Amino acid sequence: MSKSQKFCLPLISVPLTLLVSSCISASNSAPVPIPESSGLASQSIKSDLREIIEVNFANDSNRILITGKVDAGPSLNSGAIEIWDTSDWQLVQTLTTDWYINRWASFTSPSGEEIVLLDEEGEISLWDVSSGEKTQILVDSEERDIFADKVDYSSSQQVLAFGTPLGQLFWLDIRTGERIQLLSLEEDETFRLWSNVVFSADEKYFAAIAVRYAPETDERLGTITYIFDTETWEEIISIPFNGENALDVAFLDDNRLLLAGNEGVLEVRDLQTGLLVQDFRGELYPLNMSIDPVPNSETFAISTVWTEGMYGILGTVSLWNSASGEVVCTTDVVTGTAGVNRDMDVSPDGKTLATTHGSELIIWDLEQCFGR
Repeated sequence: MSKSQKFCLPLISVPLTLLVSSCISASNSAPVPIPESSGLASQSIKSDLREIIEVNFANDSNRILITGKVDAGPSLNSGAIEIWDTSDWQLVQTLTTDWYINRWASFTSPSGEEIVLLDEEGEISLWDVSSGEKTQILVDSEERDIFADKVDYSSSQQVLAFGTPLGQLFWLDIRTGERIQLLSLEEDETFRLWSNVVFSADEKYFAAIAVRYAPETDERLGTITYIFDTETWEEIISIPFNGENALDVAFLDDNRLLLAGNEGVLEVRDLQTGLLVQDFRGELYPLNMSIDPVPNSETFAISTVWTEGMYGILGTVSLWNSASGEVVCTTDVVTGTAGVNRDMDVSPDGKTLATTHGSELIIWDLEQCFGR
């Protein structure tokens, strides 16, 4: 793919097959080598959703939230959040929501009594698990002055950080309703969207990735990753990617960032200076979509997708050691036409990886990777 070609992100409204096809480098005509599987034990569970968009484990690893799209039928005003028990992988509860597409959800505390939800319309709301009822609207999409696009939650601080399609970043206390604007790119004509917003594992830092295009030519200009200290909510640094695009970011420690993206981008950057520390570009696969840290280790799960002729979309997840730069283990390759590795999550106890595959969730046993 030339630098002038438009890159794309896994947005809900665009078929994932087209997205991945256009994001793989056209200049790389050689087939992508099939990664060697580590033979991890796995099982597939079938959701009642038409397509899974997001998965999130509870802090105790005993439950997992599944959100996504349902068959709308005659009305768009009905959706679902599924809660699954991870001990036997049985569906224990389904909450009926107000919109047929839900993009993200998280338990607000270890007790699992409450869920914070982002729907496709940009509304953020709180839901009581026991009653299944909505208890509060935190961001009302009907106001249209502020509506959420990307969001992440800090359970220790009980705050949300979210981006809007207009280029704003906000901090929001879910208990008091206090809301503070961290950044505004409304006057920046190059801003297009946020590719991701994420807290560090220890919740000391917050990162947001802004995607930029030339307003007249639609040439991609790359991304800028903004880093904030969550104690003061002051911006520490902004890290540009000129002409390339970081799709996800993870904090290796207090000094290093890991950035992954299209064209094989996989880089370690200094958190204070933004300078390149290590470059692993192309050592995995063409489109590194997302990163998730494996708790209590130096290992990160990196989700990858690519296209290959008649096989459609292929996806795998590699567990990568940030100290040695080596791949620890790799899941089997999953093939499909949509929803392959749209999202993934590693359980807080580090034992389980969950990846999406259309309306199915694939569960991988990570204990084999570490000889447990």
